[in-house]
Amino acid sequence: MVLAGIPGEEEGTGEKPAMELEISLLTASPVPECPVEIVERKGLGHPDTICDALSEATSLALSRAYLEGCGRILHHNVDKVLLRGGSARPAFGGGEVLEPIEIYLAGRAAEADFDLDALARTTASRWLREHLRALDPERHVRIKYLVRSGSADLVDLFEGGEGRPLANDTSMGCGYAPLSELEVLVLSVEQLLTAPATRATRPALGEDVKVMGVRRGDAIDLTVACALIGGKLCDVSAYSDEKAEIARLVRERAAALVRAEVEVCVNAADDEASGRVYLTVTGLSAEAGDDGEAGRGNRVNGLIAPGR
Repeated sequence: MVLAGIPGEEEGTGEKPAMELEISLLTASPVPECPVEIVERKGLGHPDTICDALSEATSLALSRAYLEGCGRILHHNVDKVLLRGGSARPAFGGGEVLEPIEIYLAGRAAEADFDLDALARTTASRWLREHLRALDPERHVRIKYLVRSGSADLVDLFEGGEGRPLANDTSMGCGYAPLSELEVLVLSVEQLLTAPATRATRPALGEDVKVMGVRRGDAIDLTVACALIGGKLCDVSAYSDEKAEIARLVRERAAALVRAEVEVCVNAADDEASGRVYLTVTGLSAEAGDDGEAGRGNRVNGLIAPGR
């Protein structure tokens, strides 16, 4: 079913209502009935997820500060976040970060009687410290604040609603329900691997986890990429054991959620015989060249589902 919202005009008043709806039926097959389905989730420590999270955290912090200091939320959009990956030398039993990750927080925010730069930097550092346990924001990250005031015309438009903020941009959204069995599985597997309880019992498991699920008919393949922390592993044998334990956890979760046969592959690019493995210092691919940007990560429901 498609619901299309069309701006209209109240008859005789000249005022525009909130929405007019047009409802029509989709003719395509539902995704769960298609022969192939692909779903992905970028996990807690993925560079794109970090950018999305820092944008959200900064907006929330600004909104609270505006409410406290001004009595209302002032115009801001701080959704232009870029992460430039650093450089690192991971090793079993240790490793080091050679060049820090750089995070650029850019956008627009109305000036107020508080230090916007300090607020944004403090907010970003707090989020990184609370969610990424092997990362030291003071040593491993440089935060660059690049926010300026919005243009006068857009700010005036935002403030011109007589107590109601007005939209200063076009906006659209897309959603669907319910989730398919594969979508539920992919979402649940990532949440399992990055849950505090799992990380507490598996200290070598980093937060940068990505899960891709592919369903062909009734068979499901899960490819799981997990950054492992070298300082928590003594050698490649311990690395292999950790991968096997991660695969076991994933299979257990899959068995509890789906009836289909599920194949699990962890860190598919590894070549353990030659020593090429997904080893990190901080549990993040961002430490050594993987970059990120706000808006490239999961959709609002936490998934990337191209079939939708």
